[in-house]
Amino acid sequence: MGTMTVSSKRYYGLRFDVLERDSFTCQYCGQSAPSVPLTVDHIKPRSEGGEDTEENLITACWSCNAGKASRLTVTHLSGLSLGGQSITQMPRIGPICLEYITKHGRATSTMISKATGINQSNVSKFLNHSTLLTKEREGKNVFYSLSVG
Repeated sequence: MGTMTVSSKRYYGLRFDVLERDSFTCQYCGQSAPSVPLTVDHIKPRSEGGEDTEENLITACWSCNAGKASRLTVTHLSGLSLGGQSITQMPRIGPICLEYITKHGRATSTMISKATGINQSNVSKFLNHSTLLTKEREGKNVFYSLSVG
């Protein structure tokens, strides 16, 4: 095998860290390795100034990564900040969930999953770990809304 340069070690190490952080699971559809080939995708594309940083990379299966340009866009959320955290720096699931909640006022993970086609487990993971949302229980349902202040 050839000699690996310092920059290529960083390049592949960073990508492995992203895959590991995302539990080797596509953050768009929820499929995991080894069932599907995985790639590391830029949240903000390089063509738009996106960098190779852990905050700007997300795990995607080959199929979702290849087809996402026609399905997903977060450019209209550029510059929007909630709680000091830039929405475009969260994985794409974050902006999509937040956009839905902003539009509808509040929502359950099931509502968001059905409307967006994102795996419910991944929606739930985002909702449960977001510091930007308030959780309200109504019977068996848990509704999420944007935290104010």
